[in-house]
Amino acid sequence: MLKSNSLFNHLSVRLRLCTLACLLLSSGVAWAQSSYQGMWWVANESGWGFNIAHQGDVIAAAWYTYDTDGKPLWLTMGASKQADGSYSGTVFRTTGKPFAQINGTPVTTGNTAVGTARLSFTSANAGQLSYTINGVSQQKHMTRYNFAATPPTCAFSSAPMASASNYTDLWWNPSESGWGINLIHQADIVAAAWYTYDSVGNPVWLIASPGKQADGSYTGRVFRASSGTPLLQINGTAAVQPGAMQDVGNVSLRFTDGEKATMSFTVDGVTQTKNIQRYAFSSPRSVCTTAPAGNPGGSGDGNCFPGYTVNDRRTFRNTSQIVGQPQVNDGSTELVSGTTTYQGHPVFVVENRDAQNRLTAKNYIELTATENVQWAADTFDPATGVQSGTVRYVPEFRTPRTLNLNETVTRTFDTVTTVTVQGFTYSATDRHQHTMKLVGYESATVPAGTFANACKIEVKDNVTAQALGTNILVDTVLWATPSIGTVKNTTAVPTTFGTSNTLIELMSASVGGVNVP
Repeated sequence: MLKSNSLFNHLSVRLRLCTLACLLLSSGVAWAQSSYQGMWWVANESGWGFNIAHQGDVIAAAWYTYDTDGKPLWLTMGASKQADGSYSGTVFRTTGKPFAQINGTPVTTGNTAVGTARLSFTSANAGQLSYTINGVSQQKHMTRYNFAATPPTCAFSSAPMASASNYTDLWWNPSESGWGINLIHQADIVAAAWYTYDSVGNPVWLIASPGKQADGSYTGRVFRASSGTPLLQINGTAAVQPGAMQDVGNVSLRFTDGEKATMSFTVDGVTQTKNIQRYAFSSPRSVCTTAPAGNPGGSGDGNCFPGYTVNDRRTFRNTSQIVGQPQVNDGSTELVSGTTTYQGHPVFVVENRDAQNRLTAKNYIELTATENVQWAADTFDPATGVQSGTVRYVPEFRTPRTLNLNETVTRTFDTVTTVTVQGFTYSATDRHQHTMKLVGYESATVPAGTFANACKIEVKDNVTAQALGTNILVDTVLWATPSIGTVKNTTAVPTTFGTSNTLIELMSASVGGVNVP
């Protein structure tokens, strides 16, 4: 991110960098309104999700998980509000027509009760799922899954849904009851969890993270898990393993208004177009709206980094002084080029290019309400444009977007780097102890202009080459704003002959519709 860790992309020593995003998604909720609409999950069990559509005193839930053979499975539940404020109901498994045969008539061929479940919420963003499925009882402590810089809030409303500009909800085709698609709309992504049936009529789910296009539609790739941990065996670790999410097609969503849309797709070679609409089952209904982002002040908490929007661009001037070598003046550009899915997580693709506009890296970054989550990066030889290596974070590298004044946030992770040079492949693992501290707010002047009250953040990365046992401390100070992100940073790297220094300054930017200078 050319937010807190864009600084790594431009170091003269080229410390290995990268980035990425997560499973099925969610929207925020106004706690006083008690609307729980959105996607819920267990953070350390990524790979399954529990989507909630909330209307009045009824919750319609779609549960995305895995069958006893590890194949994708979805379950549904209609849960009604109880006297203690919880929601409970019967859980069903459904079979239906293969999705390629769905054509204007109801699709359900069987509906079997497999257990019961209860949802008990402790806040707007946390709750407990208790269930008995096929005679086995378990509990899960779930939280909302948010991925946008400023997640929407959802509240009950009697306003017409046609006027809504956020599409978070359960959508269906009334003439084809038995399948549906849950949409989670945050920033310029409409993350989709689509429940339908495979070629023999068993339940199967697909996911996509369509990004907004210039014509207003949302387009993206479609993925299906080849296997996952069976529901009753998921216990504190990821439910889907790397490489299990298979690219099976593409989907495009075009919204007529806030109530109706057209869904066009090609999956497993089957091309279809469906008219879909929000599923209304009770009242009042939940409507989601985007809240304004916070701004840093003179003290207290600071929202220092904005979210990502496809086509965001930042251009920088880089001045590097390596001991014993002439000063180097060059440039670099960061471009949010699109969205994709990485190991089941919807992510932004953030490209880095050199002064000649040659691709040097593609970073895969997940955005949550409070963090940027970096998963991986592909590196490229700028002379040939050929991919030359990969970087993977173990575990994923999380950096805060909102910092408390004078608080130090520490993360420890490994970077596993594989590089191919002249036909030879090299691998290395480095251990990082990374700290960030918001030390205050001050004006930052760069070629793009003067930015008042920018967050001033000290970043230290203690990097140990595990194979060699040597370590190096990368010392950085950066200035960032909630509208643009990083506008300036200075980095010092000790070497055998002295300290090498890099100065990075913003030349121009177009971020979320804000243009500078």
